Amino acid sequence: MKKFLFGRYFWLFIALLSIFSVLVAHFVLQVWLFMPPCENCVYIRYAFCVVFLGAVLALVLPGVLRFISYALIIYGAGYGASASITLMQIKSSLNSANPFGVSGCKLEPSFHFGLPLHQWWSDMFAPKALCGFDAPQPPLGLSFDGLRAYFLQAYERGWYLVPKYEFISLAEISLVLFIFILALLVFRFFGGLFCKKTMF
Repeated sequence: MKKFLFGRYFWLFIALLSIFSVLVAHFVLQVWLFMPPCENCVYIRYAFCVVFLGAVLALVLPGVLRFISYALIIYGAGYGASASITLMQIKSSLNSANPFGVSGCKLEPSFHFGLPLHQWWSDMFAPKALCGFDAPQPPLGLSFDGLRAYFLQAYERGWYLVPKYEFISLAEISLVLFIFILALLVFRFFGGLFCKKTMF
């Protein structure tokens, strides 16, 4: 465990976890299962990309300069957690038929630092759905079979880790991943203090 926590594999793991989350969201959920992203969804993707960048920089930056990596990962995970919580609140409001709780969702995103990511890479970062509606929207007139048909039917009421019981939504699993990343970072930092290893 110490070897993982204080070695290069730590940063590699965070980088792979982050980029894997983005690729699954885009290629599996959006492209294969026709689940277009909402505004908060693209903010979550952006946050995972920031965490990925921070982890990759940690692999190349020497020693103390890795504080840049820590700052990027903390910013990305914190921002992603915030977007996940907002999305959870919107979905909860929709499920309770409370229209007054639905806010903070539009089709024109506003990324931090004025980054026009939705213009640079619209397929990845442009919202195409309203928040809280994460059910598949396959093109009309097309029929599917096999594994794709199974998942399209399983997620017809929205994406859940366990669809039958509507257990853990996309927003909730994103929040869990961001908290997990932050917890790993805290363990590495404070573990380095107690084990007299490099914190960076």
